[in-house]
Order: sequence, then C-alpha cells, then structure tokens
Amino acid sequence: MGTYIDATGVILHQGDQVYDLLDVANGSDVSGNTTLLKAISTADSIINDHLRPRYSLPLESVPDSLESIASEIVRYKLVQRRQEVVNDEDRRVYEDALSMLKGYRDGKNTLEFPAQAETSDRATAEVVEVGSSDQHSQHLSSQPWFKNF
Repeated sequence: MGTYIDATGVILHQGDQVYDLLDVANGSDVSGNTTLLKAISTADSIINDHLRPRYSLPLESVPDSLESIASEIVRYKLVQRRQEVVNDEDRRVYEDALSMLKGYRDGKNTLEFPAQAETSDRATAEVVEVGSSDQHSQHLSSQPWFKNF
C-alpha cells in the first residue's frame, strides 16, 4: 500500500487501462501485483522527495491533489515499462504532475488538506446561510401578510 495512493485508487483514477498496462484480465485483484506495487512505491518516493523540503512527512492526511498526482506518476511508470518510447501526451501529463510537485516544494502551490477544505466549505456555507437568511427575512417583512405576525 502506498502513502498517497493504493491499487484501488489507481484503478479509480486511471480506469481499466491499468489492467492492460499490467497484462492482467479486467477486474483482476491487482492489490498484490508486484509491478503495480513497485510503480506505487516509485510514485511515493518522487512525491516525498519533492515535499520533504517544505512539509513534515508523513503527512497527517493525503490531499486529493496528491492522490491524483500519484495516480499519474504510477500510470506513467507503467506505460514507461511497457513502451520503449512514451507518447507526448503521457509525457506531458507526467511532467505536469512533476511541475505541481515542484510548485509545492517551492511554495508556489499550497496543499489543501481535507480538514482545511471542510473548514473552508463550512465557513462558506455559513456565510451563504446568513446571507440567505437575511435576504429571506427582508423579503418576508416586506410582505403585507407578514406584518400580522
């Protein structure tokens, strides 16, 4: 099991093509597949190498962005294993993932941890609810039938 993604996560992000890249039948249990586990381990190492200068590892929780980046690195490593030449699109996606990691390392990008996202969503919801409530109250008080209450 990887730090940032596991076999199930790779399949959720990358779909059935993972089975093709591993040369196994669709739907097979790949959780113990050594090729996949090696690719996941490599992705973990790449991510850790980029995060270590700026973040205390291991992270308490895994942001969605890192799970997505890990899945792209795993896919690239599986494609690279199968093909002598990696196509431009696969290389671009991999390089974009590395670019995001460099941004985290250099402080140009900020990791948003699940707890931060929930807090941010909750704060936004409270502002919306307050705004909605005030607007609703103003609307009600302007109604002639409301003055009787």
